[in-house]
Amino acid sequence: MEDHAGEATDADEVEDFCDPRAHDRFRSPLGWLEMTITQALLEPHLPAEGAVLDLASGAEGYAQWFVERDLEVTRAEPDVHERDFARGLPSAAAEVTDADVCDLSRWEDDTFAVTTALGPFHRLVGADEKDRATAEMIRVTRPGGLLAVTFLPLYLALRDLLLRGHDGAVLAGDPEVVSGLLEDGRVPWVDPQDGGGRLVVEPSTVAPYFERRGVETVLLGSTHGFATGLETQVDAIRRIDRDLGAYEGVVDLLVKTATDPSILGLAGHLLYVGRVLD
Repeated sequence: MEDHAGEATDADEVEDFCDPRAHDRFRSPLGWLEMTITQALLEPHLPAEGAVLDLASGAEGYAQWFVERDLEVTRAEPDVHERDFARGLPSAAAEVTDADVCDLSRWEDDTFAVTTALGPFHRLVGADEKDRATAEMIRVTRPGGLLAVTFLPLYLALRDLLLRGHDGAVLAGDPEVVSGLLEDGRVPWVDPQDGGGRLVVEPSTVAPYFERRGVETVLLGSTHGFATGLETQVDAIRRIDRDLGAYEGVVDLLVKTATDPSILGLAGHLLYVGRVLD
């Protein structure tokens, strides 16, 4: 199987593509596997040519990977530090600009062949902003063009509450908190560095949400396959195995089973891919 995470062949090398200040996760086993599986799921559906809008993914590896497939990339990063970091790289992106996923007014309708939000809906977009951000992404994507969006699944968020010990358990046992999570995806804990935005979704609602807005579902999958929580063990196979084939076989299996509905509730992230209809 092809190494889908760009030119790098070692997780430590992802540092070359990412801002270590804000995106250590892409240098970690968790982030490496996420990028690898996301790219593998996307690749069969990419156009042969066209423009890509990469919305706040925070990973130069995605831009580089798109360019290697003859696509022209615009990176939109609302954070000035991330923009400065990206502009200081030998970036694969044709343009690095300031734009918020909720306001893409600088671009006309039907501009991009591919629009990706591989981060904003679990780092920057709150429940109140979800519809506006989705409408803007659809607007700037041409008919037949591809949307790719990642989300945090609801049950992973509930599990994370329990991992926070006593304070998390108190929240998980609070009917008001659980009601907010179940009804509109509002997360009760927020890191100030996230700008106040966190959102979770119940997997079965994702495809219908986009389909009601004129998007044809291509796939809904787990960016970690069934290996959520086992990323360190999978990475150990990669480091030990090198060219012996076991790691490639494991990743192939994770990709092939990534869309199994039975694993989506505890996916590391959910990846939705769809096509904008005429």
